[in-house]
Amino acid sequence: MAIQIFDDLDKTFEGRLREHRIITKSYRGERGEITVTSATAIIESRFNFSVLDRLHDPCFIAIERETANQPTYLIYEAVAPAATHFQMLGMDVAMPTIVRKEFLDTISKGWGKSEETWIDIVAVPTRHKMETTAGEPAFERSKLTPLTGAKVHLLSTEAVKRFLCVEKGPSIGTLLGFQMPLTIDIGDLVRYHSGTFGYTGSGKSNLTSCLIRKALEDDSTLKVVVFDVAGEYVIHLLDLLKEEGEVFSTEECDDVDKFLSSQVIPETLEEKLGGSKILEQCANRIVDSGRVRPISLVKASEITLEYVIAKLQEAAASERAGAVQARLAVQKLETLIATLRLNPRIGLSKIPSDAKEAIRAILSDLLSKLSERTALRADAASLIEYLETASPTDEGDLMNPHRLARHVLSEKSPRLSIVYLPEPDDARLAVSNFLRSLLMLKKGSSATRKKRLLIVLDEAQEFIPDRTRMDDYSDTSNRAVESLLRHGRKYRAHCWLSTQRVAHLNVNALHQLHSYFVSVLPRSYDRWVIAEAFSLNTAILDKTTDLDIGEWLFVSYKATQQKNIPTFIKAPDNEEIVVARLKQDLIS
Repeated sequence: MAIQIFDDLDKTFEGRLREHRIITKSYRGERGEITVTSATAIIESRFNFSVLDRLHDPCFIAIERETANQPTYLIYEAVAPAATHFQMLGMDVAMPTIVRKEFLDTISKGWGKSEETWIDIVAVPTRHKMETTAGEPAFERSKLTPLTGAKVHLLSTEAVKRFLCVEKGPSIGTLLGFQMPLTIDIGDLVRYHSGTFGYTGSGKSNLTSCLIRKALEDDSTLKVVVFDVAGEYVIHLLDLLKEEGEVFSTEECDDVDKFLSSQVIPETLEEKLGGSKILEQCANRIVDSGRVRPISLVKASEITLEYVIAKLQEAAASERAGAVQARLAVQKLETLIATLRLNPRIGLSKIPSDAKEAIRAILSDLLSKLSERTALRADAASLIEYLETASPTDEGDLMNPHRLARHVLSEKSPRLSIVYLPEPDDARLAVSNFLRSLLMLKKGSSATRKKRLLIVLDEAQEFIPDRTRMDDYSDTSNRAVESLLRHGRKYRAHCWLSTQRVAHLNVNALHQLHSYFVSVLPRSYDRWVIAEAFSLNTAILDKTTDLDIGEWLFVSYKATQQKNIPTFIKAPDNEEIVVARLKQDLIS
């Protein structure tokens, strides 16, 4: 069925391309100089107040383009309209005041009446073209550039829907300027890593919580782990936690008062709920069911096969009595590892019983060939005793990041886990240990490799800063997160980042993100870092300074119908979702 492709505002929009140019800009900021090159079109439209008002909202423009085969349309995005009067071009502050006043009077009276008025529109390319067949638009990537003087049209709401929206996909917000939902492939938003960038108070945790809900609804097998530094996500996702979720914390949260006191509770949320009673009831349900648990950052020391080999290699290298026997034992152990495909970093208590018996036999054989006075004999005897008595760690023991990695991959863990780590140093240590163990477990087993897991890192600048140190664990966390972003997707381990300081992030990590949301970033250098990292026009990013709370610039290489198209959306209010669901549960 044919659709209305253009919306030229009842023929009041009459535009022509006046200029197309390549602009290179440089900016020197706190981290060095950034250079961004981008194409820009200047479109001239007949002046009309309705047209000028419409152009202040996001809109897409189709520029006619003749080709050797058939006419087509190049799709651009309007970013900055400016009303222009011919007299403005000749006016100068050096003019006498009385002359300037005459000019200003002429200009003021001419808007919408004089042929000497028009609208200049700055537009940036989407790198897509549109061709129409029987009134149906079809879009594809294009390298064509427009020709000066070409006619210009505004795309209709229905055409923009065909251009951007994924059919039957979940909505992540309302498209500004079109008042329709932007539907995407939420699975690709998860699979290919995403970032949320915005200043304090812009609604990062609100947006991320909404997206977590969408992801969990879309994929019934997905599990989510949120590393929360600010203590915001327990309240943002309280309705989900109440039913099936768990919280781990380095702070004492063994009763409801301590649990709620550790979290940020928006006053607006309490007002909508009519006080804190409902929050206390929900928190009490989570605490009483044992789903608020402490997490320790100290890994329980356990003897591993890797440790045994290291001790034997040390003895073999000493050239003392028993060195030859130790070297032979190392060869046998290495052969055993290769034959049984053992992980040398797993504790001896957790390896299969047949492998444990084979290791004990190798050590017993070594012990029988050592002299009574050999120091290695005592070590071998201790290891044999450990093998005979060691048993798998009790699952009721205190959780740590390494065990948490195993836990979230197990069948019994809930779909949502929030790890509250208010101290940045603790957070970095926990994340680095968790991610190392997680990737090791996924690499070592086809069963765990198939389980899809999303890791959300709040305040990402704490985990992947561009300048690292060893003493605060920023070096280890940086390498762990970068490894997740580089290699996690092939093991179905995915990552979402949320931060307010883009300029302080590891740029290599930024390059791994395929989707990103940008809100108000007051520091211009932060916007320039995004422009360079994602090849985005600075004029588009400058529009983010005008966004209201909950409004976002969204760009995705994977999740939208056409790739890498900047769009502006109004995100759902997660607070309203929480209130509605908690009140509904109270009624039922």
